[in-house]
Amino acid sequence: MERFYKNKAHQRAYENGYKAAQSDAPFCPYGTDNRSSLDFRRAWMRGYDEACAATCERVGDAKVVRHA
Repeated sequence: MERFYKNKAHQRAYENGYKAAQSDAPFCPYGTDNRSSLDFRRAWMRGYDEACAATCERVGDAKVVRHA
């Protein structure tokens, strides 16, 4: 896991996504309803994607990701 974001909150979202990929909680906490959360969702998804690069399947609009 690397440091990508100057904004500590975005970095935390990235780290949480990374950890979620390794646990049983593959749901992104940042929904699509709130536009202000878009950057957080992107950071979370980036962390998630990096943690399970080839073994995950994206479902729908990326709100939910599940292991293939």
